[in-house]
Amino acid sequence: MIDFARCRALLLDRCNSLLGASRPFGDIVLPGREASNLLHVTDLVWVKHILGDLTLAEGERDSWAERIRRDQEPHTGLFRYPPGEHHIAEHATWQAVAALNLLGRRPRHRLACLEPLLTQDGFRAWCDGFRPGTSHHRFFLAVLAAASTPVSDGWKAVFGAWYDSHQDAATGFPLYGNSPHCLSPAFLLTTVRFAFCGPPRRADQIVETTLAFQTPCGGVTGEDLPGYMEMDAAYLLHLLGPAAGVAPRRIEAALERLGAFVEAVVADASRRERLLADPHRALAACGTLSVLRRHMGTAGQPPLPFPWAELQHFRVEL
Repeated sequence: MIDFARCRALLLDRCNSLLGASRPFGDIVLPGREASNLLHVTDLVWVKHILGDLTLAEGERDSWAERIRRDQEPHTGLFRYPPGEHHIAEHATWQAVAALNLLGRRPRHRLACLEPLLTQDGFRAWCDGFRPGTSHHRFFLAVLAAASTPVSDGWKAVFGAWYDSHQDAATGFPLYGNSPHCLSPAFLLTTVRFAFCGPPRRADQIVETTLAFQTPCGGVTGEDLPGYMEMDAAYLLHLLGPAAGVAPRRIEAALERLGAFVEAVVADASRRERLLADPHRALAACGTLSVLRRHMGTAGQPPLPFPWAELQHFRVEL
């Protein structure tokens, strides 16, 4: 059984020290860096939320929100990371909108970038315009659109049909081949499909493919630190397990091994320091813990927030 309380305390200690050193509050600059990065600024909002420690004074919320708003484009509403960050603007927008909502604040500018997606025909054209080799993170805009305006069942069905037509017959994964690094697009697209239209076809194949990636250490990539591949695998196993014709005990055993791996990293001072040096990787570890806590249903303790499935966090005024 994972000691969630100990993991929480160890993770929060480092995050709170970074936040406490920020001037102005929320303008977080990592050691050795000259300026803050919107990715890390929003990462820590998510981390604090997941770990149940987002109690702030109103002035602190205002200051943190102002730092996030600084990187929004007025004409498109998109948020952007600084040059050199490999994540695209759609990722920045999705993460920033949710961080602002968690702070009880809103973007400064209207998200005009969502307009092409808001009609059924427009959304179909937008989905069909995706090309393999480009970032799956563009589909975060679909999450923002669905959370922000009433959409019809037909609108949601557009994505379900698109997803189904792009599933690989062998792996069940949409669009991408059979390697651990395909887990992130499979997680995102499958989670969106599940939220809009329910469980996908070939759920058993998706689960089997995911299980096959697990290494002896309990992780997925063979690295000695957990990252997004581990979080994505945990999410897919938790989300699809009940819909898949896979022995539940195999899924439970995989999640137990994954939990032991994450807990061992957090407990080890050296590996924990390396994990927390990258707030985005630390957020992935917290996301993994949120899935495991939800899945295990720890007696007498409320589940950690399940952020990527809580669409209210992605609402914006249109």
